[in-house]
Amino acid sequence: MYKRIAFVGSEGPHIHKFLNFFSGYFERLILITNKVPDNIPSNCTAYVVNFSLKKPWNLYLSVKKIKDILEKERPEVIHIHQANSYAFYSLLANRKYNIPNVLSPWGSDILILPEKNFLMRQMVKYNLKHADLITLEAFFEAKVVRELLGKIKKDIRLINFGIYDDYFVEIEEILKNKENIVFSSRLHKKLYRIDEIIRAFGRIIKEKPYLNWRLVIAGEGEETPKLKKLVYDNNLHERVEFIGWLGKEELKKWYLKSKIFVSIPVSDGVPFSVLEAMACGCLPVVSNVPSVLEFLIEGLNGVVAENIEELDRYIYKAMELFDEKNFLLELITLNRKILEKHAVYSKNMREFLNIYREILVRNRR
Repeated sequence: MYKRIAFVGSEGPHIHKFLNFFSGYFERLILITNKVPDNIPSNCTAYVVNFSLKKPWNLYLSVKKIKDILEKERPEVIHIHQANSYAFYSLLANRKYNIPNVLSPWGSDILILPEKNFLMRQMVKYNLKHADLITLEAFFEAKVVRELLGKIKKDIRLINFGIYDDYFVEIEEILKNKENIVFSSRLHKKLYRIDEIIRAFGRIIKEKPYLNWRLVIAGEGEETPKLKKLVYDNNLHERVEFIGWLGKEELKKWYLKSKIFVSIPVSDGVPFSVLEAMACGCLPVVSNVPSVLEFLIEGLNGVVAENIEELDRYIYKAMELFDEKNFLLELITLNRKILEKHAVYSKNMREFLNIYREILVRNRR
């Protein structure tokens, strides 16, 4: 067993995956985050840091706080999640200690943030440049990172965080549970365009009121009140249901019941909600996001909405595909082959463990 590892990242399910798995491989876990998560392992100590870039004094105060944490805890390795201010403050703090680090961008931090302005682009480039090793979820992301790095050579590994092993339920269970449900569980932010899903579903119901389908929307966010108003304004309240935040087991139940999963963000990394839905026999309808398309084959295990203004046409296409004989069985079989090779949680976490071992050995030479 190793002694100490530090994880840096925002509170959420991705960080939980690492804490839960690596609590059994390290004597002590240190979490540097924006909010202390619920149910952290007993051998984990969490520290809250203000990672906001809107407060210039954080460049001193937050960096100093992280320095103090590193001085006190002395982790053997640091794994930083997201190439934004979380990485920037942490890497600045680590200059004094030179602790081996792994950086895992999540998507928007390398796809959207560098395009906002010159300073954001320079910050992301700094983070990538000062990472000892970078992990990415898709070939497309690797291309973007190499373009940002220019002539600087970095050790880049393709590996995602994986979906929990228990999402791979028995095929018979999937076959017997499906209902005519279109499901969405992305955050209620403008980036994810949940309003377009509601409008598209509304157009389908208006044109084909005899269809026995409903739209179920999980999650919450800043757009939730507007989305609920949109449903009532379009008289869809009998066909559209908001079910709020879901725990892991409840979420899995909805995946298993749903036939179609819709995820149409403007930009994205590899969304684990899509992979989880695939594992549970859902047919994803997705926007044309390159990293997502590395897991999908149009018309076989996914429908790509090239034009969001015609999203209703793509969702209806997915509905029709489910009517084809043996489609669900073929869908599950194909998805299993893809996911078992590339996205199993326990398997991928062991790969991260090998990465930690590697950079620790490299640093001791």
